[in-house]
Amino acid sequence: MYISGPVTGRKFVDREVTLRELKQHAEARQYCCLIGLRRTGKTSLMINMMDLLPSDWLVSYFNVQTSIAVPEQFATTYVGSILFWVLQRQGLVERSAFPQFFDLGYAQRRVLALKNDNITAYLIEMGNILAHRNINYAQVLQLAFAFPEVLSQALGHPMAVFLDEFQDIVQMDAYNVETLNLFRSTTQMQSGLWYCLAGSSISQLNTLVNAQDSPLFGQYKTFLISGFDFAATKELIDLQVEQPVPESVAQLLHDFTSGHPFYLTILASAAAAAAKADGSPLTEEHVLTAIINEVCAPTGAIAMHCRQVFETMLRMATQSTVSRQIMYYLAHHQLATAPDVGRYVGRSPDFIRQILARMVETDLLQVHRYRYSITDPVLAFWLARSYFDIEINPLTQIDFESTRARLFEDLRETLLSPGESKGKKRETRATA
Repeated sequence: MYISGPVTGRKFVDREVTLRELKQHAEARQYCCLIGLRRTGKTSLMINMMDLLPSDWLVSYFNVQTSIAVPEQFATTYVGSILFWVLQRQGLVERSAFPQFFDLGYAQRRVLALKNDNITAYLIEMGNILAHRNINYAQVLQLAFAFPEVLSQALGHPMAVFLDEFQDIVQMDAYNVETLNLFRSTTQMQSGLWYCLAGSSISQLNTLVNAQDSPLFGQYKTFLISGFDFAATKELIDLQVEQPVPESVAQLLHDFTSGHPFYLTILASAAAAAAKADGSPLTEEHVLTAIINEVCAPTGAIAMHCRQVFETMLRMATQSTVSRQIMYYLAHHQLATAPDVGRYVGRSPDFIRQILARMVETDLLQVHRYRYSITDPVLAFWLARSYFDIEINPLTQIDFESTRARLFEDLRETLLSPGESKGKKRETRATA
């Protein structure tokens, strides 16, 4: 069915130019940073980049977001993850052993396979420091950040370090450590290493690497990972349904998703399934059925993804009780000003601007010329047609078939209407 993790092989499309550029930067040791919305393919780029690097390179991957805790636990999981990928690249461990490397004792035993006293001694030193009653957090983090260079120098090979959801690393500042300063001071003098960061918090990560007052300023080449163009969209969905799809179907999918690969794969699969159930060729109306089943229905895969993203990002942005009213208004009135929103919720423009600014910081919203819109057009569609229309209205779920019929006619009118209005509506969704 649809993609649920990093993509490799034939279904990894439309990123060849970016891969070539990343490889050139890796060879020049110019650090890079990938920024984009959730599930636009950043992790897939990293995984495919691992395979593209020459075989003599050491490679490692670490997801900061799933490993943030107290600094000593972060250091252990960071070191364990780096070591696992190095051993796995050399065929010394099975991929199923990965979680066990988050135990430092296990990592110390498995590092013996490298037959290098310097690496063994380094892990023993880290274990001794972590055994102290009062742990020096800065010292532990410096040891962890230095570990890739220890491996690279001891084994005599260049090394690539891929750090996913990097923006969350600053959460450890709560333990009175300046995490970014420690990371910069430890990594800036490392030789033979190449770092590639990635993250789905566009505003936050962009600030960490590109703001002039950031310790990382000027060190990373930034790549914005956005949606596919039409040609890549057509290639992806043809591969997904395992046959060429009509141009009109591909165009509708591209316009609706803005080329977002995760949404494309789900909707293409669902539309193909609907056509198969009908015993007829794939048409635009099967795409409408897929949108209803996967975006509008509360149990749809895209609906569940949007729900998780919306609730998480809204909590990060603000605890204000008017935040959902703001999102309701913007879901139905894209490109609205702060006074527009203020009049709807009955609050002053200045009060609304403060909340809108926090929503922009967490990438729920984007702003251009004082007009605000929801960053992800599919999320905006889900909010308007599912969350606020169906999920919080139990009456629409009592007879969902009637709701489904209403949605189908609504989408037929909105997405399949002929002539100039159709083009304008699609353009509005794609650029909002």
